[in-house]
Amino acid sequence: MELAQNLIPGIQIFVGEVEDIPGITNFPAIYHQQHPLTQHFPGTATPANWMFPEATYRGQGFFGYWKQCEKTLK
Repeated sequence: MELAQNLIPGIQIFVGEVEDIPGITNFPAIYHQQHPLTQHFPGTATPANWMFPEATYRGQGFFGYWKQCEKTLK
């Protein structure tokens, strides 16, 4: 936060739920990056850029996904 305060004059930092941001409904357009944690955000989600789009495993465990990713690295 200190770095942001030094680089971005007038920055305001909000900690809380997205629907509690003051004036959020007054914005004509809201854009955010697609992510499982931002599915409930209002507005338009920009699709995620996958590092390994050919890996189709989307299960619960990381290592099943990683095994598919490793195949593309060899």
